[in-house]
Amino acid sequence: MAAGSGGGGRKGYKTSLMHCYEVIPEKDACKLYFDLEFYKPANPDADGKSMVMKLIELVSQKLKELYDVNCSSKDVLNLDSSTDEKFSRHLIFLPQKTVFKDNTHIGNFVRTILQPAIRLMQSRAAGIPAEEAGHVFQCSAGAGLDGSLTNFTAVEDASKDWPAIAHKTKDIEMPHQEENVDFSFLIVNDKEGNKQLFVDLGVYTKNRNFRMYKSSKAGKNVILKIAEDNKFIPNCEKDVSLEEAYFLSSLICNVR
Repeated sequence: MAAGSGGGGRKGYKTSLMHCYEVIPEKDACKLYFDLEFYKPANPDADGKSMVMKLIELVSQKLKELYDVNCSSKDVLNLDSSTDEKFSRHLIFLPQKTVFKDNTHIGNFVRTILQPAIRLMQSRAAGIPAEEAGHVFQCSAGAGLDGSLTNFTAVEDASKDWPAIAHKTKDIEMPHQEENVDFSFLIVNDKEGNKQLFVDLGVYTKNRNFRMYKSSKAGKNVILKIAEDNKFIPNCEKDVSLEEAYFLSSLICNVR
């Protein structure tokens, strides 16, 4: 765990505790997680809550198709640190004690399932008409990072109680219904009006720092809290409070 620096004395110590980040070690098994955000003034018509639910539905569908894992919004911890200026969420997927081999595999999975959105975003940025852009992303919907779809296979890790998902490249056909999926909700404008994804793809790097539940960014006072539309309720073990159970569920690498 990494913490931001605080000033001297008791007040500084308390402040430093509010800027805590979980370090996601390279090659450690971890939960599927997302960092979502968009700048509200540049996206006046964007419905953040609806976008979150659509993403959860999309990811749940892909977990089922590619790994046969059942998942719904009740299996997703939804954390909010939005302000008047920015919509900001963290999602942690907790389906049936299933985790990924490491966050590099998560990054591969996320980029693969979002390829249609990435292609559509690139088409829009290039000024390709909507009709042609739709054709582009539909035709490429089945493509993985290397031109094939990433399939996921369960592997048992003797040091963990949970099965871990490791990616295995395999040529398979994307279901036909993929062509009718609308990925446009994943595309937003940045402050300058340029197109970008609602999903931050930069959070799957080695030894990544990921902000912890009830913490704020250094110099900020907006904490990461349970979202109003969160549907996940953790199971509380003996002598564990609900608040502590939420905290433990929020830790990306807490997979014991």
